[in-house]
Amino acid sequence: MQANEHIERSRHKFGAHIRAMREAQGISQAKFSAKIGLSRTYYNGIEQGYRNVSFDNALRIAQGLGVPLALLTEGVDT
Repeated sequence: MQANEHIERSRHKFGAHIRAMREAQGISQAKFSAKIGLSRTYYNGIEQGYRNVSFDNALRIAQGLGVPLALLTEGVDT
């Protein structure tokens, strides 16, 4: 597998992982994105794996979910 394919797959895993955590808390995507100060469209791109997430936005997501930042990437790079 080429490096770009690995990165793309990891981005999709990251998005699916945070989507699962958000859904487990029963929060809609619209409410969550508003809570963390990101547009719903932008946040949707993160969950779909299309957006490259900055460190600042990863911190916003972790804080919004009430989890440590490291938990967001659990199992993503495999």
